[in-house]
Amino acid sequence: MALGFPILSAMILVTGATGFVGVNLCKALDEAGRPYKALVRSRSKALARGLPDTALVEGDLGGPLDEAVEGVSAVLHLAGLVRGSREELFQVNETGTRRLVEALEAQAPGARFVLLSSLAATGASRDGSASLVPPEECSPPSFYGQSKRAGELVLRSSRNPWLVLRPGIVFGPWDTDVLILFKQMRRGPGVLAGSSSHYSMIHVQDLVRALLLALDAPVVDQFLPLAQDPPLLDADWLRMLGRAQQGSERVLRLPRLFGLLGASSMELLYAFRSATPAFNLDKYREMRAGSWVIDTSLAREVLSFEAQISHEQGFASTVAWYREKGWL
Repeated sequence: MALGFPILSAMILVTGATGFVGVNLCKALDEAGRPYKALVRSRSKALARGLPDTALVEGDLGGPLDEAVEGVSAVLHLAGLVRGSREELFQVNETGTRRLVEALEAQAPGARFVLLSSLAATGASRDGSASLVPPEECSPPSFYGQSKRAGELVLRSSRNPWLVLRPGIVFGPWDTDVLILFKQMRRGPGVLAGSSSHYSMIHVQDLVRALLLALDAPVVDQFLPLAQDPPLLDADWLRMLGRAQQGSERVLRLPRLFGLLGASSMELLYAFRSATPAFNLDKYREMRAGSWVIDTSLAREVLSFEAQISHEQGFASTVAWYREKGWL
C-alpha cells in the first residue's frame, strides 16, 4: 500500500533509545536535525550514552504512555527484550507493543508506527524465503522469535499506518552480543557446534539508515527483511572477526550435542542470577534450526534500501570503536 507521508519536520518518538541500536539512531536524528522524544527508563544512562536531556521522557512500556505519544507523527519502536523467560519476552515484545499501539491509536491517529522486529520472528531458511513470510505463516523456533512474531501480529491489526523491519544479526558500536565473539576470536579458537550454517548480518549504521528511510517512504503495511549481501558461513564469519583484530582465525567445530550441553550448563550457572546468559537454550533452538538468511529484494524494491557497509568494513570499524572505548 502506498501512502504519501512527509515527516521531515514532525515529532518522532523513539523507544529503546538507550539500547545499542537506539543510541546510534538518536545520534543520527541529532545530526539530521530531526526532532524526537526518547522514551527511557533511566535518565542517567541516557545522558551517559550521549542522548540530549531535552529529548528524554522517563517511563517504560508498562507504565503511562500519554506524555510519550503526545504530539508525535511517527514512532520508531526499538524497545524489546532479547533474553529472558517466555513470559518476560512476551510481556515486553507483545504486550508492550500492544500498549504502545493502543496509546498511539488513541492520541495520534494516523501517526506512522515503525517496528524493529527481527529475522528470528520468521524462521530459518537457507535461501531467505522464510524472511518474506507474513507473521501468521511464520514458525519461529525460539521463545524470543515467537514473542517478536507476536509483536508483528499486534501491529498488523493496528489502525495506524505501519512498517515492520526484520534485520539479520546486527553489529556495530555499543553492541555487546557480537562483542562476545570478537573476544573469543582475539586468541581463539572459535567454537561452533553442529553442521555449517549461513547467517545474514547488517551493520548498525546501515540499519539506522533503513529506519530513517522507513519514516519517510511512501509505503506502509509491509514486512521488510534487511541485511548486507552475501550471507556468511558461520566459520567464515568467525575467521573474519579474528582477522579484523589481527587475532586468531582458528575455528573448532564440535558435534551439535556440545551446543546443547553448553546452553544447558549456562542456564544452570545463571539459575540464581538476575541476568540471562547470552547463549542459552532459546538461542540453542535458533542455532539448531539451521541457516538464517535474508532475501533483500523487497527492501530494495519498496524502500530503495541496500546495505552499503561491507562485512569487512563493518568488522574493522567496530573493532576500532571497541578499542577506543576499552572494550577490547
